[in-house]
Amino acid sequence: MKASQIPFLVILLILPVLQGCVAVVAAGGAAGGVAYVRGELRTLLEEEVEAVNEAVVEAGDSLGLKRISAEGDRMSGKYVYRNAQDEKITITTTSETSETTELRIRIGLFGDQQKSQFILREIRKEL
Repeated sequence: MKASQIPFLVILLILPVLQGCVAVVAAGGAAGGVAYVRGELRTLLEEEVEAVNEAVVEAGDSLGLKRISAEGDRMSGKYVYRNAQDEKITITTTSETSETTELRIRIGLFGDQQKSQFILREIRKEL
């Protein structure tokens, strides 16, 4: 193997790994945008965590998702659902400040950006 071929091979081997690290960021509210990183949708909402937790439950009910577990308190929450395709949907909330909450949505093992954004829109409707 020629020495000039080594950098090319390294790039070919690294490229598939880096592809999953790309974040898609869309314009959002004053609290920040929406990022989709490694199969997980992440956003910061300008709402108290308790209000976001309630909105997650209401959105899950309005979308007809099967609730597997729902745990929330004044600092965080974790909600697990299943959809009609039997995909696991995990939604977590974490209080960043008294008036902002980080929300994360993951669908299945590898994520589904379109479905995650659909669920986020439904949660925002409930706020």
